[in-house]
Amino acid sequence: MDVKAKTKVLFIVPVPPPYTGLEVMSSLFLDSRIKEEFNILHICSNLNRLNCSRGTLRVYNLYRFFILCCKIFISEILLHPKTTYSILSENFTGFMRVSFIVLIAKLFNNKVVMHLHGANFRNYYINRGFFMQGYIRFVLKKIDCIAVLDENLKQQFSGIYPPDKIEVVPNGIFPKEQDFSENRFNKNSSGNIDILFLGLLSQAKGFHEALKAIPLVLEREKNVRFIFAGERIKVERNILFDYEGKRIKDENIDGLILELTHKYSQQIIFSGVVEGKSKDELFKKSDIFILPSYSEGLPLSIIEAMSYGLPVITTAVGALPDYLKDGENCFFIQPGDYQKLSEKLICLIRDPLLRREMGRNNYRDLKNKFDIKDSAKRLTEVLHKLE
Repeated sequence: MDVKAKTKVLFIVPVPPPYTGLEVMSSLFLDSRIKEEFNILHICSNLNRLNCSRGTLRVYNLYRFFILCCKIFISEILLHPKTTYSILSENFTGFMRVSFIVLIAKLFNNKVVMHLHGANFRNYYINRGFFMQGYIRFVLKKIDCIAVLDENLKQQFSGIYPPDKIEVVPNGIFPKEQDFSENRFNKNSSGNIDILFLGLLSQAKGFHEALKAIPLVLEREKNVRFIFAGERIKVERNILFDYEGKRIKDENIDGLILELTHKYSQQIIFSGVVEGKSKDELFKKSDIFILPSYSEGLPLSIIEAMSYGLPVITTAVGALPDYLKDGENCFFIQPGDYQKLSEKLICLIRDPLLRREMGRNNYRDLKNKFDIKDSAKRLTEVLHKLE
């Protein structure tokens, strides 16, 4: 009996480095059950190895983009994939790159799936000029399916893309076994409560608000440390607008960083980019996770924090309000409200039982909502629909 050959799917996605949720999520999909259902062909779409270079237009980037296009053409000619899967971008340089990927794929009659991992596409579209908006609509018409992270995020494409061609494929990770004993939620081995911020150290991620909250917390609580892990982004080129469409104010905080690190030298730690075992250890020793972003889709860093049973303080943006409950999984604050951030931090610092309860809830919901096996199954179903 003949065995049906697996459909070839060309994954044009970035993988680490650099280390952000987008690259990590792409790697997880590539290693998931999807490869059991399809013949996966992968082309790495990274043009930069540093996040601070995202959104720049340089000769080196143009050269890398030319090489990427050549690889896509060669794969199409020699390997004949039936479907192309890639990531939909929310900034000008990223979307131009995506548009070439889409047009090349359609030149070879591929079905095209684009996955949007953010919640800022509507703002990006609205703030383009007449001709660019027309080009965006032209490219979107060529896409056979757009995947978003949550049902409500379909609204980003209202009036510019058919709603029946939009599917929900959330992020996910591999759940880990965690310790929820009482000792785990008292002070850690250092004698401190460790507050972790992991992600790009940028204005869009709320890095500035996290810094401003530090003195408000440390004036009232002494046995506390703030740990910042990630790459510093001084010029934001990717996410320029908040979830309401307001431009994010560009603010120079170098002076504030110097002042804080001088005054609280033992209580502020900058760990740089962490990965693998170092990141695992950092999560394990932390007590609270914060990410006061101005705009998000469904951040992988929060999902990772949930997998380690950490309580979370974040903003009610993107898909987060649909997956997390205020007071049960996290505390929601308004973007930019560093005073409320400090108040919620003090609340969790002083209440180990609340930290443990939130951590339990997050770990439970992580396994129910954000298991990579379920996310990969959902993407597999989407790809099968296009066969």
